[in-house]
Formats: sequence, C-alpha cells, structure tokens
Amino acid sequence: MEERFLSILEKSSSCQIGEIGLDSKKGDVSEQMPSFTGQLDAASSMDRVVSIHMVGAEKQVLDAIRTHGRSCRGIILHSFSSESYVKPFLDLGCMFSLSPRILARSKDKVRRLLDLIPDDRLLLESDAPHQGRFFTGMGDFVRSMADVKGCPPHDLARNTYENLERTVG
Repeated sequence: MEERFLSILEKSSSCQIGEIGLDSKKGDVSEQMPSFTGQLDAASSMDRVVSIHMVGAEKQVLDAIRTHGRSCRGIILHSFSSESYVKPFLDLGCMFSLSPRILARSKDKVRRLLDLIPDDRLLLESDAPHQGRFFTGMGDFVRSMADVKGCPPHDLARNTYENLERTVG
C-alpha cells in the first residue's frame, strides 16, 4: 500500500476511501485485486467507509469484502444495479447507492431492484460527471425514483439523506 495514501488516512480521521473497486472493462480483474484488497485492508484497520465501484466483478468484490472488508465502518456500493447480488451484499451490511443511469432501465426493472433493497440501505447519487442522458438534476432524479418506488419524493430524499448521515457521519 502506498505510504502517501496511508499517511493521508492517518492524518485525517474524516477521510473516507473511494471510489475503489474492480472493473472488468478496465483490464484483468486479477491484476486489480491486490490494490483493491490493500485499500479494503486499510479501510478496515482504520475504521473507514469505502465507496466501491464494480463492473462485471460482483462475485470478486463480494469475496474481497468477506475476507478484507468486514471491519470497514461502512461499505457503499456505488452506482449499484445487480439484482442477483443484493442479498449477499445485504448480508455483509452494505449500502446500495443508485445513480441516474439506472433510469435507462425499464420502470419494472428499477422497481424490482428497489423492492429488494431495504429503505435503510438505500442511497441516491449524481455520479457526476458521468450521469448519462437521464440526469437533469438531483431533484428530478429523486422525483423519478420516488415515482417508481411509490412514495413521496420528500420522504425518499429524507430517508436517503439520513442513511448517508448514518453511514458516513
């Protein structure tokens, strides 16, 4: 693990770690794994929250969290979209952050994903500057997600804000 990275973490207890993770579109996941597990180890040993990016590597991320990230203060799964992995990540205490890109899916698919994620584990994010063509602002995103979820936008905004405060605050 790079000494400068660890030094910054040691000097500031409010520093969180992220966005880290594994991305099969960016190269061989096995080559990315040592950096990722080292960052998870640092987060675990320093009681930090991590924000994890994963593309086509859900199983590898799940296994890495099980062996290296169990002691992280919090784990946020950035721009999450994988229905089949909700349960195992829930079992590890992860938070699920959805980005505007989710709106490219059908309303039924988004609803199915939202139905799997408990209200106390849901976060919303802008994913700036990579929001995609569906993003017109966080207010519109919250309204769209509340419509899919079937709840008032204010309730969804308050709930996700409280979840964020509980996770990183």
